[in-house]
Amino acid sequence: MIDYEKIKKESYKKAIEIINIINETSDLFYLDSIQFRIKTFDNINLKYKNIKENFKNVYDLVGIRVIIDNLDEIYILKDKIINNPLFSDVKVYDYLINGRIENKEYKAMHIQLVYKNIPCEIQLLTCKMFNYLILTHESYKLNKYSNNS
Repeated sequence: MIDYEKIKKESYKKAIEIINIINETSDLFYLDSIQFRIKTFDNINLKYKNIKENFKNVYDLVGIRVIIDNLDEIYILKDKIINNPLFSDVKVYDYLINGRIENKEYKAMHIQLVYKNIPCEIQLLTCKMFNYLILTHESYKLNKYSNNS
């Protein structure tokens, strides 16, 4: 049986550590805000119907959004994150130019990584991209999960 509360507590600590690492390695003048969430157990089950005892496939147990005023700063921060030896299994998904396949209007940089055995996805966005995300995210989720049923 998965002890989600223990995983959630540990993930929370690791999210704070990752945010501190980003803040320490970042000398970005245009950093607007940083947000994070721990994926709920219900959302994990909805997204990954067969996780059983294995959280390795839950690449976004911790989700962090870094909102930056300047597009160029996203690339600078991306390089600092992917070159940080504290992070492993780093994968970058650049949706800044062409958007996502399912939504060309969505723009962001996604970085999936593992930090001390906790899988995390960091999204780097400008304020304009974040505002678009706020306006469209709920309908995106509804469409995504209704199509997977």
